[in-house]
Amino acid sequence: MFPLHQAAQTRPRPALEWSMRDLGVVPGAGNPDKFYTLGEVAKLLNVSRTTVYRWRLRGLGVVRISGVVRISESALRQFIAHHHTQGESVAGA
Repeated sequence: MFPLHQAAQTRPRPALEWSMRDLGVVPGAGNPDKFYTLGEVAKLLNVSRTTVYRWRLRGLGVVRISGVVRISESALRQFIAHHHTQGESVAGA
């Protein structure tokens, strides 16, 4: 039986962390990629969640782990770079 002070320090890891570990992605182990939820991406880029869903159809790469969808920072940067347009003018302006 564990002493109380050891049991209090041991906390179960979130299921997502274990799933990511199974894929070779170890949180906090110098992994350069951060993973975002669809809602976090929407807030980050000031767009709706519906827009992020549409972007998935247009090639935004996602990782699905046991039904949980995450978008890596590198996939998001790649998608933005691929769809970035410079000097886009508005008609009539």
